[in-house]
Amino acid sequence: MKEETSKWYIMLKDSLFFKHFCFWDTHQMLSDRIFSDMGLRVWKRGEYVRDDDPWVVVICKVRKRDFERFMAAMRELKNRAILCGHPNYVEEVNGIIKQIFAAKAELEGN
Repeated sequence: MKEETSKWYIMLKDSLFFKHFCFWDTHQMLSDRIFSDMGLRVWKRGEYVRDDDPWVVVICKVRKRDFERFMAAMRELKNRAILCGHPNYVEEVNGIIKQIFAAKAELEGN
């Protein structure tokens, strides 16, 4: 995984035709509407949620040729999350990402 500490998503890997991502969405699944509005096809590999957490973790892949449109969708997701009652969206997700990379570094160090 590449560290992206100033973002609200993580780019997991590249394959021949796809880029793989992990991002945080709200329980209202704002990203689904954004992807639909943009005509962007996203293959979701999994959605993970906890009842006590306001976020849904989404693992997905997009075609490399759609990368720029996906990044525009991620910017729109950030804006809509803030408008829909999550004013600290970026800060909260950054905190989660930092925890993930800290745990990863700790595991790799042992």
